Amino acid sequence: MESGDEKISLKGFTMTSVADKIVTFDNMKTTVEEVLEKVTPMTIQKVPQFPMRRDREHNVYARDIEKQMKYTFNKRRVMADGSTLPFGYRHK
Repeated sequence: MESGDEKISLKGFTMTSVADKIVTFDNMKTTVEEVLEKVTPMTIQKVPQFPMRRDREHNVYARDIEKQMKYTFNKRRVMADGSTLPFGYRHK
């Protein structure tokens, strides 16, 4: 971004002000670096969420839950330099 601010989005998470303080660029970078360096156990960030649900009678329910932010990239191979290749790819 032009102002130098970071815009973070994370699939499956609602980014509230509390979640913004937990899910930062540095935390996401650390998670990827742990994969490249094969660190075990990997870091898991717990992010509070407040989902609103409605049933068939239109009653609204809300509850506090914690979702886990962790590395779950399983569709590509991660190479040593951080680049990725699709599974099944072969060099000619």
